Amino acid sequence: MRIVEWNDFVKYPAGTFYYQDMGSKNDFDWGSLMVKGDTIYNEVAEPCDYFELDTSLVDDNGSQWDVLLCMQESGVSQPLNERPCREGTYEYQGTYLIYEHDDLLQLKSWLDEAIKVAKPKKPV
Repeated sequence: MRIVEWNDFVKYPAGTFYYQDMGSKNDFDWGSLMVKGDTIYNEVAEPCDYFELDTSLVDDNGSQWDVLLCMQESGVSQPLNERPCREGTYEYQGTYLIYEHDDLLQLKSWLDEAIKVAKPKKPV
C-alpha cells in the first residue's frame, strides 16, 4: 500500500481503491474503503474535485441513517451503494492510503474465499 497526498491522489485513475485519512494530518484515522471515480477539472484545467464511491454505504433513496436503523431492527439486507458522488470538500489537501497492484490481488484472493463460504440469503 502507498500513502499519497491530494495532489498525487487526483492523478490516480478511476477505479483506484483507497482510504482517506479523516483525522488531522498524520493522525491516520482511515475512513471507509472507497473507490475513486474520475477527477474533475476546473476551467483552467486544474484538478478541483473527484468522484468517489463509499463501499460502506448501502444503496438507498433516502436517509442512510434510516436505512441502517431499519436493517438493524428488521435484519433486512440492502445492496451495496453503486452510485458515486462528488467528494466535494474543495480543500485540495488530504492523505490517502492507496491499494497497489499486489494489494488488490491479495484482496481479490480474500474475496474469492469469502464468496465460496458465503451463502446467499433465501428470498423472503
